Amino acid sequence: MNSRTGPFRTVLSQGSAPVCRTHFRSLQRRLLTLSLLLTAPLLLAGAAAAQCTLNTASPSVTICTPANGATVTSPVSVVAGTTDNAHPVTAMKVYLDNTAVYTVHTNQLSTTLTMGSGKHNVTVNAWDSSGAVFKSTSIITVSGTGTGPVSVAVSPHSQTLSPGQTQQFSATVLNTTNTGVNWYVDNSLLGNTTSGTITTGGLYTAGTALGPHNVTAVSLADKTKSDTAVVTVQAPAVTVSINPPSASVAPGGTVPFTATVQNASNTNVTWSVNGTTGGSSTTGTITTGGVYTAPSGTGSFTVTATSVADSSKSASANVNVTSSTGGFPSSNHVFLVMDENQSYSEVFPSGTATLSNCSSSTMPYLCGLAAKYGMATNFYSNRHDSLLLYLYATSASTWTSSPTNCNGLTCASIGAITGDNLMRQLNNNGKTWRGYFEDMPSQGYMGGDTGNYLLHHNPFPWYSYVANSVTQQDNMYPFSSFNGHINSGNFANFTYIVPNSHNDADEGSGNASAILATADTWLQKNIDPLLKTTPFQPGGDGILIVTFDEGRVAGKSGDNSTDNSCSPTQSSGCGGHIVYVMIGPNVKPASTTTNTYHFQDMVHTMIHLLGLPTYINGASSGTDINPLPGVP
Repeated sequence: MNSRTGPFRTVLSQGSAPVCRTHFRSLQRRLLTLSLLLTAPLLLAGAAAAQCTLNTASPSVTICTPANGATVTSPVSVVAGTTDNAHPVTAMKVYLDNTAVYTVHTNQLSTTLTMGSGKHNVTVNAWDSSGAVFKSTSIITVSGTGTGPVSVAVSPHSQTLSPGQTQQFSATVLNTTNTGVNWYVDNSLLGNTTSGTITTGGLYTAGTALGPHNVTAVSLADKTKSDTAVVTVQAPAVTVSINPPSASVAPGGTVPFTATVQNASNTNVTWSVNGTTGGSSTTGTITTGGVYTAPSGTGSFTVTATSVADSSKSASANVNVTSSTGGFPSSNHVFLVMDENQSYSEVFPSGTATLSNCSSSTMPYLCGLAAKYGMATNFYSNRHDSLLLYLYATSASTWTSSPTNCNGLTCASIGAITGDNLMRQLNNNGKTWRGYFEDMPSQGYMGGDTGNYLLHHNPFPWYSYVANSVTQQDNMYPFSSFNGHINSGNFANFTYIVPNSHNDADEGSGNASAILATADTWLQKNIDPLLKTTPFQPGGDGILIVTFDEGRVAGKSGDNSTDNSCSPTQSSGCGGHIVYVMIGPNVKPASTTTNTYHFQDMVHTMIHLLGLPTYINGASSGTDINPLPGVP
């Protein structure tokens, strides 16, 4: 960002003290400059320059204006910055009285908000690339409305899109009761198909012409007042996908692969095995049509399809050549139970689960299931923030980018996510899904928190596939319906189960051990009946996965520290070391894997179990989890 025009001016160095340089016309401003040189704060540029020293704690948010406890007039200038010495800040969001009103994807922000008289909470949240969330709040009193010329502010101020993609713009008009605007694209009212079109509500659709385009909002109250955002339309990048993304085959056997190339007129690919075009006798060979023939020996090999149009774009599949391909089961009864905010060491303090040490576990019932069936001892959450992990568990993506803008509590709106998901894949392939939520008030409920039911623990309403269909919404049930369904043999192919916030180890009284004991009691009472049904008897195909969304978080769930580990050798940057237990007649008995896994591996495994043809989103880079047979 240009140091003279960004919300934060460049801090220069003079000797050992940082200096903020700006131009002042009056002697008074020169004296202020001298004061700044001595006290070394950070100077923020704005309509009226405001002095602000950022908090040195890392990570932290500093609200420069308005100050906590201040009495101000509307419109109110909000200026804030961040300090994060470990990770880049990826987004900041302003909440006015707990409602999100402004978002930027930088480490600083400056905006103006219109507020009514009275007390208001102004909160600024920030997110960094590790998933950490930090914030600051100013409680202010607005004494009235300021006066001044009409002004217009468009948000966001810049965006990059491909032809046909959309971006929602908003225009804030101040100092007038008429806050309406006319929207223009490249000086054309509502635009056109070449430069892009925009609705009267500010929804821009990129046109066919590549390059920069101006999106302008002109005040209806004063047509000399406007603001402009720049949209850069660029050709979409070439992408390559391969199907199937993994395969097992006997020596000498064949596997047909297909490659799909998008955003290129030339859709041809070059096939290779372990980096050799066409493969070899030791790695297996592949035809120009994608048919792989395994070698006479065993091993693991990589089949790659590389775009002819853009040789930097490719996709790969892993092929396991084994003397016996027997093994990986299929299932029409996959169940997933999601608990909350506890690390592996809190559940299994001895390090693993055996029938002899489950008495030391804070969840002895779950420990007994892990000891009898299977568990992954190195399963790690991808990040913190509950909703993002619930979304990942159902689509292998967190959807944090614009326009969905999901975070730990909410997305841009109900139904904001239009991308692919398990529910769509299941229905498109003749299979069924259901979600059961304890304390949800009614079937198909799309409302907010109520009692101990939390909307951000329910991923389904955020998908347009569910939000736009009453039929899909009716797949969401209060958990009180669960026993009646399973006792009558009324199963879905994929079932998602979420206890309420007092039974999922998220909330409750006491320390983490007491909270986990409550969650374990709930599992024994409510999940044990499931394990007595036909799919979980010998010869059945039932698979139950019990996991947690993330590791411990300081100040939550009885914990006093945060677990940000990514793997046994990486202690920061992710969501922590968590429990992953797999239960069912086809799980290898008393099996333990020390391989490192994440949520994309769980979604990959569920897709494979359910026999779905496409590994969606991040699941395409995942792998099957070892407690199942046929997994190396």
